[in-house]
Amino acid sequence: MILTLHIVSAITSIVYAFYVYIDPSVKRLKISYSLITLTLLTGATVALSSHAALTTTCITGVAYLSVVLSGILLARRKLIKVPIHK
Repeated sequence: MILTLHIVSAITSIVYAFYVYIDPSVKRLKISYSLITLTLLTGATVALSSHAALTTTCITGVAYLSVVLSGILLARRKLIKVPIHK
C-alpha cells in the first residue's frame, strides 16, 4: 500500500510541477511542496521497511528532486516576473 502511494505521489508531483511551471501561482506551489514532502516521506518509509540498497535509493531520490525542484524554481521565477495590477 505504501509503495503504491509512493509511486502515485511521485508521478503526480512530477506532472503537477510541470503544470505549475506552465501556470504558476502561490497556491499551486504550496500544493507542489506538499506532494514532494509526501513523496520523500513515503520513499524513506519504503526504503527503510524493504531494506533497499541505499545507494540506488539515494541516486533515484536525487534525480527525482532535481527534476521536480527545477520545475518549481522555474515556476517561481516566472511568478516573480508577473506584474501586479492594482
